[in-house]
Amino acid sequence: MYNRTVTESELVKFSEELRNAANNLKIACMSLRSCYVTEASSVQEF
Repeated sequence: MYNRTVTESELVKFSEELRNAANNLKIACMSLRSCYVTEASSVQEF
């Protein structure tokens, strides 16, 4: 670990990357789900 303080811009950049990654996962899950459509009642939404 680096012994230094994290700047605010680094935190903002990190949170944006996290949000993008979560969005990509959500999109991948949705496209996977549309391939395996069973009953609409069994599909769990985020």
